[in-house]
Amino acid sequence: MRVFKLVAALILLPVLSAIVVATASAAETLWSWLPGAAKTAFTGKSGKLTFQIKGGASITAPEATMTGELTESQTLGLALLTMSKATTSGIPINSEGDASGIILLHVETHNCRIKTGEGGILVKLLPVHLEAPSIKLLFTMEGSYIASSSGGTGKVFTLVVSQTGGTQAIEKCEGGAVATLSTSVDGSAFTQTGLEGKEVSLTFTSVEQETMEGTVGSETLWRWLPGATGTKFTGTGGKALWQVKGGLSITSPSSTTTGEITEGGGSLGLALISFTKSTTAGLPVNSLGDASGVILVHLELHNCLIKAGSRGLLMLALPVHLEVPSTKLLVNLEGGMVALIGGSKSKTFTLSIEQKEGVQAIEKCEGGAAQTLKTSVDGGASTQTGFEAKELSITFTTIEEEVMES
Repeated sequence: MRVFKLVAALILLPVLSAIVVATASAAETLWSWLPGAAKTAFTGKSGKLTFQIKGGASITAPEATMTGELTESQTLGLALLTMSKATTSGIPINSEGDASGIILLHVETHNCRIKTGEGGILVKLLPVHLEAPSIKLLFTMEGSYIASSSGGTGKVFTLVVSQTGGTQAIEKCEGGAVATLSTSVDGSAFTQTGLEGKEVSLTFTSVEQETMEGTVGSETLWRWLPGATGTKFTGTGGKALWQVKGGLSITSPSSTTTGEITEGGGSLGLALISFTKSTTAGLPVNSLGDASGVILVHLELHNCLIKAGSRGLLMLALPVHLEVPSTKLLVNLEGGMVALIGGSKSKTFTLSIEQKEGVQAIEKCEGGAAQTLKTSVDGGASTQTGFEAKELSITFTTIEEEVMES
């Protein structure tokens, strides 16, 4: 199973982000309206789900379940969606490495307003790889879509996700760009894809509010990273270290990064970091399903201000599951951290991430909550973890701005 198959898809999960750009030029108008503070857990369920490729095949599942958690107070949620008995043209299909008919999807969502009085959920997907083993057909799906919330009863909220012929019924949030899903079959060109779900609902363990508010989230975020929506970037890094407080450490001599700015002005980016030759206590460690020593980590990036004159990068990792095959040790890592942005040369920026004995040198952005990485070993309690990396840099394909605006 490829590390947190992040991918994903779906619907059942709301959450929230009020990403605030201090220059008042955010690409999305985001709102606080779904319930719960940070760490509020939720579950979801759905009837039939259908991905419809425009003019092509469809992928369906008769039901799905979800588990998730709000990671920032009313601003951002991460969840795992499990689709069962999934088929395409009656043939079983699954996410790579999973059981027949099982599609596991990790999803990240932000709340938004569709129009006055109607709340929405902007769902951003990282690429998901699916396979129909009996016919050796491979699918790659990526993009984003909008779900609407038709109201809540107590701790339960209903969601509406609909499409016709591969086109979503709701294509964008108020103030935002058009959201589109797309699918590639066996490496062919990507084609627009629609998603619909029947009887979709979310249930929260606790509720703080159920009405839409025109407020912003808990983070003060700033425009400073270069590039418009779609700008690509790459990165390199030297030795990296994860240090569990009072416990094990994981090291890697080098890493590479690929990513893309998904909202204009550098307010949001998605990235994949690949660490190689990774070890713990001298033994090879890898993300589940990957080659020996290879750890793949998917990140969501937000720019922020650490203090006057110091720019930061808020890095939120979706849960990554690691294994030490020789000892059958399993390690789960999740949480967030803040990197300090150094100087830039043309299109290249340097990053600094430091820790000491499992505690990050920089714990939060200005106006934001403390960020913490946590590690669980073999299902044990989660322990604070620090991350550091040497000689980190990112290079953009184009530059629109390089200075912080306040």
